[in-house]
Amino acid sequence: MGTRTSGATQNRFDVAIIGGGASGLITAVQLLRIARKNPDSVLSVALIHETDILGRGPAYSTTCGEHLLNVPAKGMSAIAEDRSHFLRWLVRSGIDAVPETFAPRMMYGQYLEDTLNETQRGLSDNIRLSILREHAIDLKKLPGSGNSTASADWAIEFASGASITAGAVVVAVGNFAPEQHVVTSFMDLPCAGYHENPWSSGGMSQIKPNQDVLMIGTGLTMIDIVLQLRSDGHRGRLIGLSRHGLLPQVHFNDERMQDDQPTKYLPEELPVRLNELFHCVRQRIKAAEMRREGNWRFVINELRPHTSDIWRRLNLSDRKRFLRHVRQRWETHRHRMAPEIDTKVRALVRANRLSFTHGRIVDIEKANEQFVVSVKATGGKIEYHTVDHIVNCTGPQTDLRRVRHPLLVSMLSSGLLVADELGLSAKTDAPGVLIGRDETVPVSNLYALGAMRKGELWESLAIPEIREQAKELAQAVLQKLTDETRTGSTLVEAAVPG
Repeated sequence: MGTRTSGATQNRFDVAIIGGGASGLITAVQLLRIARKNPDSVLSVALIHETDILGRGPAYSTTCGEHLLNVPAKGMSAIAEDRSHFLRWLVRSGIDAVPETFAPRMMYGQYLEDTLNETQRGLSDNIRLSILREHAIDLKKLPGSGNSTASADWAIEFASGASITAGAVVVAVGNFAPEQHVVTSFMDLPCAGYHENPWSSGGMSQIKPNQDVLMIGTGLTMIDIVLQLRSDGHRGRLIGLSRHGLLPQVHFNDERMQDDQPTKYLPEELPVRLNELFHCVRQRIKAAEMRREGNWRFVINELRPHTSDIWRRLNLSDRKRFLRHVRQRWETHRHRMAPEIDTKVRALVRANRLSFTHGRIVDIEKANEQFVVSVKATGGKIEYHTVDHIVNCTGPQTDLRRVRHPLLVSMLSSGLLVADELGLSAKTDAPGVLIGRDETVPVSNLYALGAMRKGELWESLAIPEIREQAKELAQAVLQKLTDETRTGSTLVEAAVPG
């Protein structure tokens, strides 16, 4: 394992990765894998994380065995060039897995950490990974050094008072806490019984088995909360509320048949206007469903590799229309749940323990330690729901101007990053270079991936996309540092594939 320290014992690194969740860890793996291809490589990497536990952000830190990955094992490899890597790890771990297995999500963080350990075995002494248990709160560009043509270093400051410098910085902070819901306009917060962030430590443990719960949002976060409470022996009523009343769709029981489905897209066949794109996808779905064993899921799956290219080609007006009118329906079809989870959810509905309603909250009052929630449903009818707890399941905040993260607040203030026009992420350019306040020039040697690139790519949150971004980013970072070695004073040399 790399050197672990609670402070910065080394002052200067070639690359610093801020964030030790899935995206940061996979980036570190790619940097090390590329560098070790050349025995003469010299590389120092700092992986900065607030805890000793790596690879476990909100998604993979769950301890609930009923939480499953939303992607089958065949799609969850952390290694872009080795698609069966996770499947082989499952088998070695004693799981009777096949490519279509939906593995327990609590195992994936361990897989990521094992992958980092595996990558480090056999590294030369000139390639070093240091894992710093620190909370990064500020980032500044240092003045240039003398007549060197190499880019100046970055200074990273920590909440502990320590600091390091790095030639390149990767911001891999993952998803943010959920956005504040309309609930905040009806109540003084904090308020006992209202759970703004369902993933906060110990939050769900406050819910007693016989208490009634209203969950705002009916996506995959809500499904997770339902399964968590079910696992904990909850027996009260569970109510899912959303504006559109849409639930996540279900993966096909046997998507192996997709290889036999003639749904392949050619880039030149994909329209660049939203209305035309809708028509194209609808026609393909209709054709797929007319075929024997055809299924709309095959069409969505085959569209996925092209989604980011399509998003880039859409004009701003069409992107806004998509977010207003299509986003919820698209996401329920694109981000699906495992068949095993669907079976459990349906059983709770049949037992009258789980129900769903759609509308918007118009009032919330406290009465005898309970909430009385008034909902304006379809047709204008007002419904009243009396519950003991309200859980915000609306998903992570994406507008960086509203994110409460000290490092990003500082970077926004200093102009090192800007929020994109749609409030989806930071502005970035390939291969993840941050675009600062001067939007004509990307910020040198400052990168991001995953959730921070959603505005640029749209499809940017799942492991299949993150692993490709990490590989491309690692190649670019090492190539840039290698070029600076030839013309400046840094010492990095890495084998970067052409």
